[in-house]
Amino acid sequence: MEHHVASHRELERYCINETCFCDWRLTVTGCINSHELYLIHLVHIILTSLVTVIIIGIQYNRIVLKGHRLFDSNKSKGCFRPKPIDCMLFMLTFYNILRLISSVVIVTDVAPENVVARTFLFEIPWQFGYGAFTLYLVGIAQTLSDSYRSISNVWMPECRIDIFGSVLFITPFAINNFFSLLSGIYATSNVYLADLFTQILYILWFYHSTALTLSVLYAGIRLTRTLNQHILTFRLSGHRRASLNTGIIKIKIMVTIISTCMALFAVMLLLYGLLRSMTIKSHSGTIAIAVIWTYLGVIVTLFIECCILFK
Repeated sequence: MEHHVASHRELERYCINETCFCDWRLTVTGCINSHELYLIHLVHIILTSLVTVIIIGIQYNRIVLKGHRLFDSNKSKGCFRPKPIDCMLFMLTFYNILRLISSVVIVTDVAPENVVARTFLFEIPWQFGYGAFTLYLVGIAQTLSDSYRSISNVWMPECRIDIFGSVLFITPFAINNFFSLLSGIYATSNVYLADLFTQILYILWFYHSTALTLSVLYAGIRLTRTLNQHILTFRLSGHRRASLNTGIIKIKIMVTIISTCMALFAVMLLLYGLLRSMTIKSHSGTIAIAVIWTYLGVIVTLFIECCILFK
């Protein structure tokens, strides 16, 4: 006797006969892997709450008590002048708050029929996380351009930093939200079109993440080489040399954190964009990518907080 396989496909879940598999980004209800995905989001809520409290405390100390600013108000030095650490922390605060809200919505199953809101709510935090690292990159480049103007122009003129940094920062906000909203809008009327927009969205994210990864690596390598050459050329010693060496170590640490995070993110985005249906229908595949994707941002945030707190 021929066995008939009935399948039902939605953007947020894929069902084969009586077995449904959840897209962990949008729901954790009514699926074979609901319990595991629920626990992943629940642990994420706890961790994200912790890092959010810490990062707000760090910013209160730096901005309110110490008087740090997010941007340099001196327009003669350029139009796009972010303070690297403070802007990165500011953007990461919004990233973690929005990620916290997204997981709370999933766990409490608020408005499950509003796929547009859930899709947008899941996607928007990543733009703040991406923006945090972009602002750090631009801020470091501009700061070094001020401090070591005679050597920093060798690797990137100031005007190019402004333009390149602005494009890198704005592009995901301008383009990715469009496909995110289209995916949610068509989720109830044309699931195949919604799925296509989702795939396009994550392939775009792959390109953005790859561009940022390569930019951070390029800038970090060129900057450390330039500063090391500066030490040798001018035969620096004492406090000046120690200060530069400390700066080089900090740059290497942050470049390693950012490039590793964005490289892993880029790989996941590409796999999910190309193999979304296959991934959702795989119990182990869904759990694996959900764990890595969910905890990558909060762990990186915690590591950055520790670096700032313990210097």
